[in-house]
Amino acid sequence: MDRLGQHVQSPVAILYLDSNAEDRRQVATTIDATLAGVTVETAESPSDARDRIASSTTEEYAALITEYPLGETDAIAFTGDLHNDDVDIPLVLFTDEGSERVATDALAAGIDGYVCKDHPASIDRLREQLERVTGRRLERAPSLETLTDVVGEFEACRSAKETYQLAVDIIDRWLTPDASAMFVEQETPMTTRVSGNFDAVAVSVSGFDRTHIDDPIFNGIAGQANRVEQTTVVDPTTYAKNAAEPIASVRSVLAVPVESGGVLTAISTDPNAFNSVAIQFVEFLRSLVSSTVGRIEAIKALHDERNQFDSLFESVPDAVVRNTRTEDGRVVDVNPAFEAIFGYDRSEIVGDSLESHIVPEEDDPIDIYATVGLTDVVTAEVERITADGRRDFLFRGFATRAGDEVHEYGIYTDITDQKQHERTLERQNERLERFAETVSHDLRNPLTLARGHLGMLEAGPEEPDDHVEEIGWALERMDELIENVLSLARTGTRLTETEQVELQDVVANAHRTVDPDLEVVCDGPLPTVEADPDRLAVLFENAFRNAREHVGPDATVRIARTGDGFAIADDGAGIPAEKRQQIFQSGYSTRDDGTGFGLAIVAEAVDAHGWSITAAESESGGLELRISTADS
Repeated sequence: MDRLGQHVQSPVAILYLDSNAEDRRQVATTIDATLAGVTVETAESPSDARDRIASSTTEEYAALITEYPLGETDAIAFTGDLHNDDVDIPLVLFTDEGSERVATDALAAGIDGYVCKDHPASIDRLREQLERVTGRRLERAPSLETLTDVVGEFEACRSAKETYQLAVDIIDRWLTPDASAMFVEQETPMTTRVSGNFDAVAVSVSGFDRTHIDDPIFNGIAGQANRVEQTTVVDPTTYAKNAAEPIASVRSVLAVPVESGGVLTAISTDPNAFNSVAIQFVEFLRSLVSSTVGRIEAIKALHDERNQFDSLFESVPDAVVRNTRTEDGRVVDVNPAFEAIFGYDRSEIVGDSLESHIVPEEDDPIDIYATVGLTDVVTAEVERITADGRRDFLFRGFATRAGDEVHEYGIYTDITDQKQHERTLERQNERLERFAETVSHDLRNPLTLARGHLGMLEAGPEEPDDHVEEIGWALERMDELIENVLSLARTGTRLTETEQVELQDVVANAHRTVDPDLEVVCDGPLPTVEADPDRLAVLFENAFRNAREHVGPDATVRIARTGDGFAIADDGAGIPAEKRQQIFQSGYSTRDDGTGFGLAIVAEAVDAHGWSITAAESESGGLELRISTADS
């Protein structure tokens, strides 16, 4: 009994052109399954279609069906190209671009027919257009409405089980067999490709009891179709001669293997119940099941991947920001670590430009996509602005495509402590080099002097006291240099603990220690600073000694508060502007008998606090040391 109409014996070859792979597959499948006796080949581009038409020798295409948009061109332009090539083939425009203008332009360009995909009877209209342009009669299954509706039903499926049940329900609805079922192979350690175990995971029955589906005969038919990977139509009475009731009443089993796994079956008590159109219909359902299950699995995999990425995005300890590839680099999201490290709440930065918040004015933002595109990672050490000030970061950025947008991800690893440690090591290395220079140069002169006079003493000179005096002076000089070197080393060590210190008290103590007779004047009250009192005392002691040694016992030293710290000034001759930076270098002195360590020790004490020091001219023309504590 034919349930879906007569199968057309004379095949009609149609070429379908569509640049969208998914639309191309669905439309071709729909036409192939809906119009009996029509075989559909597909082309993915105009050049592919022209090549297929040019190479068709044994079987010419009866018509060419084409979408309107074709990548970088369209059906109108493509029709012109065919006419220029003297290709004479009926053309039918089958498109989503349903407008009067498109239809008018198509007919004006020489396209023979126009059908809008969105029309409820689009397949019937397409059949009518193909019959008109080919002169061939094409039968459409009379009991099948539109396969577009069937496709829509599968699009609503959200699981493989739901997809399988829909497929068997549709078979039951349109073929009206006694039963339909989806058999899926159960993978166990004992199963093989020869003797697989297939279970009916979805069933629709009307002609006999549900338990009959579990009969081994159906398992065997499903296994055979699965092994040969071909559609199978079987009469169980000949397939299994010894079949017992109730299977003996079953005369037709249609088994269609599904690529996503399993076998779709239709079961009837009528012999030869399934004609070629019915077979074509179930094979059409097979393709929908495969594509739907594939879509569901892909969506699940993408969902799982996104969940993993979102979890990583939220939990990674480094600051991560996601931008859109736009002119203003709008922030799409930041992770909790970004909020904690940079001190910005997510709500105040999302939707805004990242550069306006964290990139210093003197720096250029990193354009990730322009630098490495979608294939690499850009890495750089950068300075960025946080709510607590500037910090150093290791920046790593990459770009990904999300639909039509490009998203840029920036990962910031705080390396401020590491960079400070590196800078400390650099300062220590520089200090060691200076110590080495001092030991090799400044200590060599008094050592050479002492050795010379010692040699003269050993030769038995007439006036030994002169040599002893010179040796004593050389030893005192070396002792003084060694003490200064040790003081410089101790003072330059980075501080770990500080406290609130009254600068007035430190100045008074340093004054008494160095020389109570030295005139030290405080111009107004001095500030309280966060410092180490011992290092601060060393700073002022060496500044006072430097003034006494270079200006003289009558020197006047003035201490004053400044806008960002304090200043120490004397009334001496001062230092030329071009030499002021040199005075903080160890070993530099304007006096022949100076050690050159006094102001170097002052500078090291300032640096140990994280402050800065500059030399300038005082109001009286002498030297003024300006110490800024703003960075402490």
